[in-house]
Amino acid sequence: MSKITQAEFDAIERDEKGVKTCPPGDYSEIKSFGEGCRFGEGCSFGERCSFGEWCSFGERCSFGEWCSFENGKKCKPGVPFIRVNNIGSRVDGCQIFNLIDGLYVRCGCWAGGVNAFVKRVKEAHAGTVHEKTYLLAVEMAKAQFEEVKQ
Repeated sequence: MSKITQAEFDAIERDEKGVKTCPPGDYSEIKSFGEGCRFGEGCSFGERCSFGEWCSFGERCSFGEWCSFENGKKCKPGVPFIRVNNIGSRVDGCQIFNLIDGLYVRCGCWAGGVNAFVKRVKEAHAGTVHEKTYLLAVEMAKAQFEEVKQ
């Protein structure tokens, strides 16, 4: 996997929505990422990385210790997040992070704590397949993170 330099990262252009789509690579040299970054499968990040709002991550991404996500939230050691692809009303990905202060969900354009996410899903998608799949993703994350503790 190639190591991405700060200059290479800065040179990645943003699309019309302001999203920077980053190719798979080793991002351990980059210490701060702005808002709206998307990372492909197999990306690697070093210790003490910082990610802005609306960032998304593909499968098999790895994060070093003390990585933080908007507002200084920190991941627990072990598996930092799971991603469930192709679900919901936008047929998009849903990422659930195992943070020190609880589960944090980033799903489509929505981001926040797991309890607020569950409430929002039940209000917006009551009785639909989207409600079922979103809630199953939350249960899967809880099971995965509980398994990691044992």
